[in-house]
Amino acid sequence: MGDPLRHLCQVMLISGLTCVCLILLLLLLTLWRPYWRRLLDAEGALWKRLGFSGRSSLRKYEESRLLRFGLAGVLGIHVLLFASAAGAYAYYKPRLAKAAIDRQSVISHQSSVISHQ
Repeated sequence: MGDPLRHLCQVMLISGLTCVCLILLLLLLTLWRPYWRRLLDAEGALWKRLGFSGRSSLRKYEESRLLRFGLAGVLGIHVLLFASAAGAYAYYKPRLAKAAIDRQSVISHQSSVISHQ
């Protein structure tokens, strides 16, 4: 696999894994809301035990719709990135393979011309 194709595969892998993580986080924020609140309560208890208190403003943000909409927006961006990388991979893979074959045939032709001289 060529260097540009390897980079496209890396972008697809990273975007795909990020999409999966964001989907799980959005499920936690929407469908599994009681578990999310338990996690927030446990985090608040940990910070209280450590001696930090002013976490109520962050708690309001963590329970707000703005966080869910923001994560959905980031998920949309990563889905678009994944789709564009997959499309570019599908578009360029045959072209780069053909270019490699053409390059190889030119090199073999040049070596045969040099050996005949």
